[in-house]
Order: sequence, then structure tokens, then C-alpha cells
Amino acid sequence: MALAHIRVSLWQQIVACIRILWEIIYQRRVIKRRGIAEWACDPSIRGKTVIVTGPTSGIGLEIAKRLALAGAHVVLACRRPDAAKRLIAEWQGEAGSASDVSCEVRQVDLESLASVRAFAHAWEAERRPLHVLVNNAGIFSMGAPQRLTGEGLEEHIAVNCVCPLLLSLLLLPSLRRAHGARIVNVSSTMHAWGDLDVGDLSFKGRRRRFNATAAYNQSKLAQLMLTNLLQRRLPASARIDVIAVHPGEVLTNVARTLPKAIQRLQSAVMHAVLLEPWQGALAPLYCATHPAVGEHAREVRERGLSSGPYFDFDGSRGEVAPHGCNKRVAEELWRVVLDTVGLDAVDVAAMISALGE
Repeated sequence: MALAHIRVSLWQQIVACIRILWEIIYQRRVIKRRGIAEWACDPSIRGKTVIVTGPTSGIGLEIAKRLALAGAHVVLACRRPDAAKRLIAEWQGEAGSASDVSCEVRQVDLESLASVRAFAHAWEAERRPLHVLVNNAGIFSMGAPQRLTGEGLEEHIAVNCVCPLLLSLLLLPSLRRAHGARIVNVSSTMHAWGDLDVGDLSFKGRRRRFNATAAYNQSKLAQLMLTNLLQRRLPASARIDVIAVHPGEVLTNVARTLPKAIQRLQSAVMHAVLLEPWQGALAPLYCATHPAVGEHAREVRERGLSSGPYFDFDGSRGEVAPHGCNKRVAEELWRVVLDTVGLDAVDVAAMISALGE
């Protein structure tokens, strides 16, 4: 039987385009008006353990830094441990004392399922509680040709969706030990532009031609659908919530794969309108720390909603694109991704159910 294939209509593309243009024009003003910079990082995070993926640049760096300076124990999960260690030294200097910043560095490559398994198994072996997992690491190779990981996955779907889901599932026992935990997936409003071919997530078939933007949009749509599905499946008694958050249109290095002249032009134009990384970190910090976020996430579970929990760049509840709320397609996607990472759907269901006992 053919697997689901979602195609975004022209009208949906127009609506998404208008939304993104509105954000680019007004997002800085909205953030200032809402005052989220003052309350994004809730003091209750002090003393809790947080894993942040992709913490050495961009939004991830700002998330990890703010959490560390707020008193959390931050685990920097990254490919380049040396870069992470240099950052920790900087933060300790900023705090005035090394003892005021509690961090550790662990190596993981979010392009590799094997690396994710090794990271998670090493963490689980220590039987430590984990209060928050921030799946921030992401990739958007704008204009680049198709590239597959060593395990044969298209890089966007691997880094933005498949590997973060595997990491989340493998760390569920640690999250359960925290007696109140969260998984925060850094999403994107670009999900609204995403087609989704459940049977060909890596663009290997003949039905679609590859382009990096389509691959990125699909990966963020898939991530958002699986966020909602996992939140609905986790038993309330497990006290683990799964939340997606759109950080806004943020200045990043997505143009690094384009010609140098275009990179310079893009940088000059985008600096004038896009959010700085510290501003893009505000909504993820809010979702990682604030009690109100957990209340909404539990409402989504209790009511069986197919949309959310999804938050916008200013900390308000966001709106998931209609095609991202299809429960049947989400179930198909869940089975395909579990098969891709080598997990049996029945075993995963039993493991999730046991978390509530």
C-alpha cells in the first residue's frame, strides 16, 4: 500500500508567505512589546539538568548560555567539544566565578544514528535525571545539492527530525526520573510550506526533484507532526511534555553554501530585518522553563488535540498549518521513522506505556 504524500496547495503557500513576511517586518516590535526578554528564562530552572544540542553557535549558543547563567546544569551536546569548552570558559568569566556556571560537554553527531545511540546509552548508564532536552541542532543547506548521511538519510530529515526523535525516545527513562520534564523541539514556521512524502523522506524516488528548501520544509513539518504525536502518546503520569517552538526569523548562517557575493548581499539585507540569535533564543528558553508551557502541553494531551503544543517567537501559542494536523499521516510517519532508526513500534509503545507505571 502506498504511503501518504501531502502536497501543499498554492493557496497554502501564499498564506505561509504572507505570514513569514509579516514576521520579518514586525517580529522585533512584537518581541519588544511583549517584553519576553524579561521573563523568558524562569528562575525555576536553577539546579535542573538540561541537555542542549547544537550549543556552539546561533540560537543554541544563546539558549545554553542563558540557562547556564540562570543556574541550570547544562550539558552541551555537540560535534566539537573543544569549541564548547571555550564557550564555558567565557561564560565562567562573565559570571565572575567558575563555580557559578555548571556545565559539561558530551560529543554527539546529529547526522549519525550510531552517534546518537552511543550518546544516549552513555547518559542512561549513569542513571541521572534529565529535566529538559532541547533539540536545537538543525541544518538548512540553502542552495546545496542533495547530500546523504553515512547511513543513507537525506541530511535535513536526518538532523532536523529523525535523529532528534531517536535521541528523545532513548532519553525518556532519564526524563521520567526527573519527575517533571520537557522535550523542546526548535521548529520553524517554514513547516507550513512543507510537502511530505512519507514513503520517500530522503528524495530518492522519481516523484519529486530534490531542492534544499523543500527538504528543510519537509523536515520541519515531520518534526512538528511527531512532536504532537509523542505528546499525545506519553501517559500523563510520566510527567514528560513534548513541545515545539518557532524561534522567529533569525539571522543564521544558512547562506553558507551559496556563492560569496550572494552571502555578502544576504548578510547586509538580513541584518536589517531578522532577529539576532539572542532574540531567537527567547521563545525556546520560555518553553524550556516556564510553568505555563507545561499547562498548555498537558491540555493538548488531555483533549487529544492534533495541533500543538506549538509556541511562537514571542511566547504566544502558535498555529500549526492545517496539513500538519493530520493524525493518520502522523501515524504513518511515526512507523516509518521508527523503522528507519531500527526500533520496533510495538516495543516503543510498550516502553512509553511503562513510563506511566
